[in-house]
Amino acid sequence: MFELMGAGAARTRLEAAARRGLTRFVGRNAELEQLRDALDRASLPKPRVSLACYLFRLVGALLVLVVCASTGCTLVSSPSQGPILAPTWRPGDQWVYRSEGPQGKSLSMWSVVRLETVDGTECYVVKSGETGEVYFRRADLAWTMDKVSGTIESRATPPDLRYVWPLEVGKRWDVTYTLNRPLDRTTAKRQRECEVLAREAVSVPAGTFETVKIGCRDKRSGAATYEAWYAPAVKQVVRWHGHWADGLEKRELIRFMLN
Repeated sequence: MFELMGAGAARTRLEAAARRGLTRFVGRNAELEQLRDALDRASLPKPRVSLACYLFRLVGALLVLVVCASTGCTLVSSPSQGPILAPTWRPGDQWVYRSEGPQGKSLSMWSVVRLETVDGTECYVVKSGETGEVYFRRADLAWTMDKVSGTIESRATPPDLRYVWPLEVGKRWDVTYTLNRPLDRTTAKRQRECEVLAREAVSVPAGTFETVKIGCRDKRSGAATYEAWYAPAVKQVVRWHGHWADGLEKRELIRFMLN
């Protein structure tokens, strides 16, 4: 038996649901990161654009998330059409890939574990496998070195520029570094030329994302070395094709988590 006692304070269904407790946005890490970025931008003064306008866009994005959380719809992450800036990784960020190539099929998980200073430069340390660690320069995600069980397996001098930020279609850069393998006591000079080729919507097992496609070639031979599809919403590549002497390796993102 129920008795009507009077009007409550809630004026909408969303307010009433909030009083009972809302569920978490499971699997919406990329969208929540976009909301955090939008909130940060909204707090800054903008020329000729009011703060109310930014807050209105933020509330609209939140309402879309509420609807999708209740209906199970799929969101496509869409960055602005402007230049793409370098991301900020946080400990706990994680990406899981499946690969297929000449050496067979495999799964790999990359997890950001800490920041570490190497020769005066801050680097993200990313765990790969049980004992592997990959070092990326914090400022631009340039690959610095790989370690296995704490021992340097390979190192780039200077670091390998995988990206030159901000990313824009048509942007080009040259990469020259020496690859050192201390355990094998070998060195090799690497030279590439890279270009941001296009913006593309890419579907992988982790979802559908707006990306920028980067293509790189060997500077001496002109042969393709790799193509990478970088998604700002994921802060990482969602697809990667590597051209090796013994064949093509394909890598796709199957799941991710951002803190």
